[in-house]
Amino acid sequence: MHSTQDQALHLKGEPNPSAAATSALAPRTMPRRSVATQLYISSFTALRNGSDLEKAIATAAMIFRNFSDPDGKLGNATAKNLLQTQFRNFTEKRKGSRKQWKRRLGR
Repeated sequence: MHSTQDQALHLKGEPNPSAAATSALAPRTMPRRSVATQLYISSFTALRNGSDLEKAIATAAMIFRNFSDPDGKLGNATAKNLLQTQFRNFTEKRKGSRKQWKRRLGR
């Protein structure tokens, strides 16, 4: 799915909308991780009032971008390891939240 900016660039005859959007966001001389971190921070600023799911998806996108190879691919073993290590805190927090609600409801 492309953003409105990507679609507008594509309609103007830009050959690769994702490459054009990346160049519009940051100069090509910037390190990849630096750009990813800036996008991550800006996405959380935009998601300040977002749900936990929206924040988790933004986090997943940032982690994927940081750990994928230059071709944008991520191996199965690496993906599994990332899910177990990077998202453990999120899943444990959600489990604790469910237990807390059950206690409040008297179940």
